[in-house]
Order: sequence, then C-alpha cells, then structure tokens
Amino acid sequence: TYAVPAAPADSGPQRYVPLPEPDRRFDSRELSPAAPLRAGQTRLIDLDAPAGATAALVNLALVRPLSNGGNATAWQPRTLRPSTSNVNAPPGANVANASIVPLDNDGRMLLFSQATSHVLIDVAGFYVDQSGPTTAGRFVPTGPERIVDTRDPADVGNEYERGPDGSGERITVFVTDRVGIPGDVSDVGAVALVVTGINNAGGPKGFVTVFTGEAARPSTSNVNVNPAPDVRANLVVVPVSSDGSIDLYLNDVDHVALDVVGYYTGTGAPSSTEGRFHLLAPKREVDTRIGLAFGRLAVDRSEVLNPASVPNSASGVAQSLTIVRTAGRGFVTAFPGGERPEVSNINASGPNQVRAALGFTRLSSSGAETFYNGVSAKDLVVDIFGYFE
Repeated sequence: TYAVPAAPADSGPQRYVPLPEPDRRFDSRELSPAAPLRAGQTRLIDLDAPAGATAALVNLALVRPLSNGGNATAWQPRTLRPSTSNVNAPPGANVANASIVPLDNDGRMLLFSQATSHVLIDVAGFYVDQSGPTTAGRFVPTGPERIVDTRDPADVGNEYERGPDGSGERITVFVTDRVGIPGDVSDVGAVALVVTGINNAGGPKGFVTVFTGEAARPSTSNVNVNPAPDVRANLVVVPVSSDGSIDLYLNDVDHVALDVVGYYTGTGAPSSTEGRFHLLAPKREVDTRIGLAFGRLAVDRSEVLNPASVPNSASGVAQSLTIVRTAGRGFVTAFPGGERPEVSNINASGPNQVRAALGFTRLSSSGAETFYNGVSAKDLVVDIFGYFE
C-alpha cells in the first residue's frame, strides 16, 4: 500500500542569512538539452544550500507557460504537497513571485507545475535554526511605507537618482535612516520591500533587478512586467550597500514604486530572540470565493483578520496573497490597522486576472492585520506559512 506523506512539521526559531547578491540556482532553459517542466510534472531541484539550511528565500519565475497557463507549487521533499501555490502565470507570460521554501537535509526542494513551462529559481538567502538570541538575521517589521515612486519627480520624501545603464536604466535609493530602518548600516543585514513595476500603454515586456550597488549587477530579476499596460508587484529582500543604498535596474519598465515593510538585523544589532522566524505548514486563512473569513472584497472595503495559525504575540506574518476574479485594475494593501498607508502588496491590471505575491506584514498589538481593497472588486486568498517573533 502507498503511504500518504505527512505535512512538514512546524519549525523551531530560525534566523535569515542573506547571500551577498541573488544567485540563479536553477534555469530549465540552461539544461542540456533544455528541459521545461511538463504539465503535471514534479521535479526535485538542488539549491546548493549551505550545511544546516532549513529553508530558502527564492524568487520563482514561470517563463511563457503553454496552454491555459497555470501555477507552480514548491515544497519540502518527502512531505505532503500543499494545496496552495507559489506562483500563477497566464499563457505566454513571464511571472515571478518570491517564496520561502522548506528544504530537506540535502538542500533540495520539490516543484510541481500545472502547465508546461520553463522555470527559473533565484536564491536570495537561507534560513538556519537559531535556538537562542542572535544579533543578525532577525526580522523587524516596519510601516509599511512608500519611500519612492518614480512616476513623481525626485524630491524631498521621494528621493532617488535615475540614469542610463547600458540598454536600461539604473535607480539608486538610500534606504537606511528612513521609515524605521536604522541609520547604522551594521545594524541592517537586508531590507524587505515591495517592488512594483509599472508599464504605460504600448510598452513591451520587461523586468526589474534589485541588488546591492557595490556589486556587479546579477543576471537575475525580481519583477517581470508583461506587455503594457501592466502593473506587477513582488516582495524583495536585498542587502544594503555600505552607504545605505540599494540599486534597481529597469529593462523596458517605465516606473517603479518601493514600499518598505521591514528589515533583517545585521551583525551590529543587539542580541535578542525578537524577530526570529517560524516556518509553518501552509494554512489557508482567507478564501473569499467560499466565504472563508469574509466575502468578496468590494471597492474601498477593509477586512480584519486575526490569523488562527499565528500566536497573538507575533510581530509579523509571512503569507502568500492571491487575488482572483478581478473586476478590473486595482490593488490590495495588507497593514496592521489604523490609518491606511498609501502602499500596495499586490496589483491587478485588468479583469479576470490571477495574481500572487509574498507578503511580510506587521501585525497589530492584538495580533491582527487589515486588508484594504482599492479601485475594483476582487476575491482574495491568504495562505499563512510563517511568523516572526
């Protein structure tokens, strides 16, 4: 008889170890011969993780899926495949989404693809067990707060530098000593922000790469924007330069908006247990299609969730946010409550779209979060898979 695998056990406390720059650890186009994942196929992928790594922060991209498009799910080998997905893409599109994926003892993950598609996996860093206090690798949720929107001129409160860089453009943004991020770079291991790529009507498909400006630009991408008009958001975790800045490379992308959601502590931070990460088996806490938690989101509507899978003492939550059955262009914002910030976590460019995005969201003092829906009606699915102490 066949034994059904068990769901992965919830992890103990962990800390985050960022790579100096994102590294492409898998590209099905570069295999010899090229070997896209076939529809319904599961593939074991080695991420070349360091010894002791329990999970990886990855950017998972589907490249031009065939047929009707589909989704992909990543999970730990020899455990039950979750009923959730990590990235969703329509046919012929390039779509990326960040995810935290648990690994086996050999640093491997499993990936299932619903549609035949090439797959890219860029690794930003790894999580390792941390039983006691630590200086580096703890997450401090902030805001969320918008620090840059290039649709507006650079000015006080919207500071950035923009100029040509080869066939694209480079944008430099100083992030330390702003919106709750310490001014001492040694206190900051990496900054977490929602990066939204915005293309005007008539534009081609393009991408955004976020990196530490002191290093050479990596051959990776964080946000993929399809033929315009299109608006795409993704969570990005990136180390900062010694001067407190990060760089963005725009290739055929008109504008970007940057919303800071927190930072990982560096070696100069105080030692503490606050902000250690706990990985959970994914649990669906919201599905408005079936009335789970609340119903379909109307325009200018807010709903409050106190996640059952997360202790009320948690400072923040890691979750997958998916919008479906969109009535038109619009967005959803996740925030602790109170006055709504002018930010977004996930965006739709038109009707009948499916969009997913990783969210790191600060929780209120009672352990709750609020979802605001703007511009058009849509359904929302929320899968919780971790929290920060």
